[in-house]
Amino acid sequence: MAAHDPLLHGRVRTARRVFGSKAKLARYLGVDRSRPGRWESGEDVPAEGALRQIQDLDYVLSRAQRVWAEPVAREWLQSSNAMLNGATPLTVLKMEGPAPVIAALDAASAGSYA
Repeated sequence: MAAHDPLLHGRVRTARRVFGSKAKLARYLGVDRSRPGRWESGEDVPAEGALRQIQDLDYVLSRAQRVWAEPVAREWLQSSNAMLNGATPLTVLKMEGPAPVIAALDAASAGSYA
């Protein structure tokens, strides 16, 4: 099932930039390494679980970019975070969803550190 959805294609492109490659994005999402390229080109659409993870990542990254430039925001997503008990925001995002990551981001933007 293919779909022309420029918003989705852009979100997949953004997620790929966060991870640095389609293969790393696929590994994070738990899908075959060809899937992100197929989604980005519009040949296929993600299943509900992968779509939700892509949307959550897009939301968190856009919030982080209100605090930092994109390269810094991407680094923050992949770095150990004291507000998340030492886990990376990407790990917490995948395991628990965006709420605790947004709380950590809000704390960081307010200058709070655990």
